[in-house]
Amino acid sequence: MPFGMTISGAMLTRAVKKLLCGMDNVVDYIDDLLIHTETWEAHVKTLSELLKRLQEANFTVRPVKCLLGSRTVDFLGHSLGRGAIGLQTKMLRRLGMPLHPRQRGRLGRF
Repeated sequence: MPFGMTISGAMLTRAVKKLLCGMDNVVDYIDDLLIHTETWEAHVKTLSELLKRLQEANFTVRPVKCLLGSRTVDFLGHSLGRGAIGLQTKMLRRLGMPLHPRQRGRLGRF
């Protein structure tokens, strides 16, 4: 990442928005990026283009924080994938919601 980008969140956000201009299958939130595509081929093509743009802008990516080619992903408190959006399991537990009712009597309270 270029010098100074770590101290200015607004500057980073503007730079990322400019970097992703025209990439409809990429969503950003501050320093998180999410690629969503219908097919594996489209995913690889979009990923390749994104990595190329990041390299040209001298941005760095932490491999430890990357999840590549996953069918589901946790993003901003939601579980995304396979055409569905839901709350992360850890969020459901925090809210005190049962994951799945296991008894008939509890089904009514679910």
